[in-house]
Amino acid sequence: MNSWVGNVAVAVTRGENTEVLLAENGDVLSRLVALHWVAYTPASTLGGHVGTIREALPEER
Repeated sequence: MNSWVGNVAVAVTRGENTEVLLAENGDVLSRLVALHWVAYTPASTLGGHVGTIREALPEER
């Protein structure tokens, strides 16, 4: 059995389906949560803010 070395960052989404998101650190988790939120939010519910939200997401390193 493998074990985790060090720390992990965790986020739990709540809604119709609860999900657990794991990442190697807080920076990665922040990006994961942002991308997850944007990916699952219908553009029609964001009004005219879709472009602004996309621009605010950090670019891949």
